[in-house]
Amino acid sequence: MNKIKIYLRANGNNKIGLGHVMRLESIELMLKNHFECIYLFREEDTDLNSILEDKTIITIPTQNDLAFESKWIANNCLTGSEIVVLDGYNFNTDYQKIIKSNCHKLVYIDDIQNYHYVADLIINHSNGVTKENFSSESYTRFLLGIDYCILRPDFLNQAITNKKKIPNNNILICMGGADPDNITLKILKTILLEWPTYQVNVILGGANLNLDSIQQFTKVHPNVKVFYKLKSSDVADIMKICSVAILPPSTVSLEYLCSGGSLYTFQIAENQTSINQMLLNGGFAKPFSCIELNDILSLHFESKFNLLDGLSSERILKEFIALAN
Repeated sequence: MNKIKIYLRANGNNKIGLGHVMRLESIELMLKNHFECIYLFREEDTDLNSILEDKTIITIPTQNDLAFESKWIANNCLTGSEIVVLDGYNFNTDYQKIIKSNCHKLVYIDDIQNYHYVADLIINHSNGVTKENFSSESYTRFLLGIDYCILRPDFLNQAITNKKKIPNNNILICMGGADPDNITLKILKTILLEWPTYQVNVILGGANLNLDSIQQFTKVHPNVKVFYKLKSSDVADIMKICSVAILPPSTVSLEYLCSGGSLYTFQIAENQTSINQMLLNGGFAKPFSCIELNDILSLHFESKFNLLDGLSSERILKEFIALAN
């Protein structure tokens, strides 16, 4: 029996980052045993082929006209039996309508509630967001809150056995997949003068263009290790040994909390506001601005560590199976 196709549509590059693409990969890994998953990327995002190895990818001809793009997908990919998943900020109501009228079901992964949605299912994994925050159709269903956290298996598996970490001298810094403003280097310059005895582990995403400048800086700082284009299993292993992390309040922060530790958030985008509020208000993190650089002993703080139970994959798969029927 042929599997139902799921088309996964997002943009990702060195300017806007890879967050939407990584979330779609997490969805794909949750669903791939039950569905045929296919990615849809624009021509200018073709570098994603090297990041998402061994995935089925269809390239959309680049056009600034969203109506052209949605009609191209409808005419070249959809037969009426597929599920389409959108993750991004460009897929406005008209775009959604064209896709929805040509597929079986439409799913939207949301951060900022900036359109009227005609999707059959909306996923937002931030606690505190309710369906009243959305303008949507009467038939739209919602998967809201951290119980539907969209993460890859390497991290969810850690959450199942999560225990409080014993403080150590390993610190993690990762500013997402692209970091176009090189916030990573700014943070390194801020902390290294005060923390010379700590091992600082820097993870750079696959769309990060700052590798040379950071490596040049670390030549005089042997306590800094730089990792580039890691597999998710390698990222999970590094997170597991770091009892302190400085991260944007995005998916990478949720990944880190799967293994516990003292998390400091550094917000770099508007769409990270809801997750940042969830982490700070819930006692799962502190803002980077509150770090006392001259008081290294206060770096490790007693935080809540049971935000994620690691079972969101099962919940999301169940919902997609129901959606397909």
